[in-house]
Parts: sequence; structure tokens; C-alpha cells
Amino acid sequence: MPHFDKHFTLAEASRLLPRLREIFHQIQGLIDEARPEPITPFPDPGHRFVGRLNGRAHKRPPLSREEITRRINDLVTEITDQGIVIQDITRGLIDFPAFINGEEVFLCYELSDGDRIQYYHAINAGYAGRQLLPHGLE
Repeated sequence: MPHFDKHFTLAEASRLLPRLREIFHQIQGLIDEARPEPITPFPDPGHRFVGRLNGRAHKRPPLSREEITRRINDLVTEITDQGIVIQDITRGLIDFPAFINGEEVFLCYELSDGDRIQYYHAINAGYAGRQLLPHGLE
């Protein structure tokens, strides 16, 4: 009996990657925003500002931690509501339940893999059990 209700073909999972990559970059930006900024005695000359006000540069107001948390939760929900399993939010490591040769597995992807899914692993094997996808898998 399958462990998951939703299963993806490689083609279905691959079509989702552009949006998933965008989501994880947004999440990383929100995580970065939540980190306290180091105190520096002088402004960083390379710092970018959102706009100008009366000839002086200004930054947009920082988001509250509650707003950052809400936005991250909304993005995570967008992923998990599709049946995708998030393994590591900071690495963008996700698993798509799938079947390969009749065996229920995870199509395994992380942001550093680039723009395509190349690996899979058994449901109970985890990241350490990642293997290259069989040649010719559609």
C-alpha cells in the first residue's frame, strides 16, 4: 500500500521546478531579513536602497518577525499543499513521491542540483541513499 496519496511523474515534478526555485529564493530572502544586521560605524558604500526621499536614500521599513513568519508559512504551504515533502528549507531540499519500476520512491531535488531533477531514493533511505535516475525515465 502506498505511503502517499499524490505521486508525481518526472515530467510533472520538473514542470514545478521554476516556481519552487522562486519560492525557495523568496524564503531565503525572508530568512536573511529576519537575521539581525551587524552594527557598523559607517554605512556600507555598496548598500542598495529601495528609493529616495527628498534627495536622501531610504530603505523600506523592515518586516516584523510575525510578518516574516507568516510569509514563510504561506510559501511552505504552497509547496506542501501540492503533495511535495520539504526536507530542508534552507537548502531547498524537497522530495516528490513517485513510482519507479513499480516501487514507491522519492524524486529528490535540492536547489544546488540546478534546473532539473537528477536523483531519487527509496522512501526510507533518505538523502544518503540518493541515486541517479534510471536512464530513459520519463
